[in-house]
Amino acid sequence: MTSPSPDAGDPILRSLRALPQDRRNTAPETRARFEYQDECIALLLLEHLADDLHGVLVEHSTDVILIPRDGLPELVSVKHREPHHRAEPGWTWAALQKDRVLADLHAAWVAAGRACTVAFHSNAGFSGPANVLRNATAPGDPSAVREAAAELPRRLGVTAEEATAFLAALSFPRHPCPGGTRSPTSVWGARATGWWRGGVPPYTPRGAGKRC
Repeated sequence: MTSPSPDAGDPILRSLRALPQDRRNTAPETRARFEYQDECIALLLLEHLADDLHGVLVEHSTDVILIPRDGLPELVSVKHREPHHRAEPGWTWAALQKDRVLADLHAAWVAAGRACTVAFHSNAGFSGPANVLRNATAPGDPSAVREAAAELPRRLGVTAEEATAFLAALSFPRHPCPGGTRSPTSVWGARATGWWRGGVPPYTPRGAGKRC
């Protein structure tokens, strides 16, 4: 015996489901991406509630810029890794290069006169050899720094010195952004807000104790 549809007793929902859908319309997916980015920015602000943050600037040099009262601004790129990447859902070196993740962050860093830090936030983690990037931006792993600094010149077309300087300015969150365009981050954000009000942040604010 099959269960009745949740909207079986609602004539409005039944009418809506009967309406034709324009499969050529890409607007819903585009709106979902922007909503996902907005929610990631909101979660990012929750992380920095304990920081002396002066303000944020959205859709400027990058998706969002964190402006501290003291220290350097942080230019943040937010990207969603679509679920159809089944062969490799994580960020590989090839995926990072194809979507210009590091190239665009490096360009923004250079355009800002290198007087800033940069960060990359995504719902997906790193995969394969690209994992060295996370290890290289975490303290205490000089071998990962050397490996990443050796790979970046080839990927970005810069000198080894430039790659090392960029790597020192680059950081990633401890955890990927939750959710996705079909699984909103709102519930996780509500939990994070509740944890914060209870006096316990969801996790240590990123950047605490280093750079700005």
